[in-house]
Amino acid sequence: MVNLKDFIKGNEVMHTEVFQQAVDYCYEKGGEPLFIPFGTYLLGTVILRDNTTIIFEDGAKLLGSKDIDDFLVDDTPLNEYQDMSHSSYTRSLFYAKNAKNITIKGNGVIDMQSAWDHPNKRDSSHRGAKVIAFDHVDGVVLQDFKLLYATDIGILLGRCKNCFIRGLYIETHIDGISPDGCENVVISDCILKCGDDGIVFKTSYYDNERVACEKITVTNCVVSSRCSAIKFGTESNGDFRYITISNCVINDTRCIGIALESCDGSNIYGININNISMHNVACPLFIFLGLRMRGPKELEIGSINDIYISNIYADCHETKYKSIDFYYNYIKEGSEYETNVNSPSLIINYTDKEMKNINLSNMNIKCFGGKKLENANFKDNPYGGPSHEMFGFHLPAYGLIVKKCDGLKLENVKFELLNDDERPESIIE
Repeated sequence: MVNLKDFIKGNEVMHTEVFQQAVDYCYEKGGEPLFIPFGTYLLGTVILRDNTTIIFEDGAKLLGSKDIDDFLVDDTPLNEYQDMSHSSYTRSLFYAKNAKNITIKGNGVIDMQSAWDHPNKRDSSHRGAKVIAFDHVDGVVLQDFKLLYATDIGILLGRCKNCFIRGLYIETHIDGISPDGCENVVISDCILKCGDDGIVFKTSYYDNERVACEKITVTNCVVSSRCSAIKFGTESNGDFRYITISNCVINDTRCIGIALESCDGSNIYGININNISMHNVACPLFIFLGLRMRGPKELEIGSINDIYISNIYADCHETKYKSIDFYYNYIKEGSEYETNVNSPSLIINYTDKEMKNINLSNMNIKCFGGKKLENANFKDNPYGGPSHEMFGFHLPAYGLIVKKCDGLKLENVKFELLNDDERPESIIE
């Protein structure tokens, strides 16, 4: 095993160069593990190689530089089909492309220090650096460390295969974990507190082809989010299929608990979601098939089929959602974001393509209620970016609204009111 301290010769303030030297040395030695001993190390971008294994000693801490110029520049121009975060990988603490067998593990801490980009320098909402961004990597293990205060995505995996993410504690200003067009992924035993989405699957068009997110399992996780806790989309050019989510707790989520969104041509099918408990969630379930079609003109409209959701408890409260800060212009100590916009669960199809075989069973949803029937309205929005707020803030039912679903099955699904409400429990068209 190679010790990082053997490469530190003086009183370096920045450790990027020596860290890179150690990684390259381990690669040349055929994949010797790199040991990170107790101590604090300040880094910009480090490029990982084939067969890299990084092992933290207890008490080891990596600090991301507060100067965004210490990280590699964005490698991809802003793509019209997705946001900058899912187009670019290089501006990150650990970056790898076209590699295999990369492991980072141990009871260490990676702290990005809430460092945002220079104002007005990039057209990307002033986001900073990602922590881990792997592009076409086969064989990833991320295990047992803490990942803190990134101002871009915590973990972005693009077109990666055979990935295991276990036992992480993540507290970050943007998305937590985002597999984009990945295959064979296990995410388990993680705790996430995120300023944007928590665990979010994407099938973006960043390398100019449709690639599915498939054969993925998420289990035994606790997720808190300012936006959606567990989400499919919104970047949804490729398909989502054969994905299981089980035994998770979702809490203090200002928007959606679980969201399945096809708006750019994605076919979503073979999804199993089971044993989920939600507390203080504005909209427990959101399934949307829309017509935004942000992608090449030749893409066809997608579909949503064969979705199985069971054993769900959720309660919705009109309380202030307390979050770590989100975008650059919101930063201030101890900020509180707007009151939750409570919403019924929504299953909406605006297309002529299939949304069928949506199965909901053994669900108990405690709805906030408290609204009158007058002024209730549903604003159609087939081309919009998916959100539970896209149809308005005073919807005409308190529990469930369904539009255009063939083969909807509800079994032992119960909606309870926490406050008196004049609206019907559900509307199914």
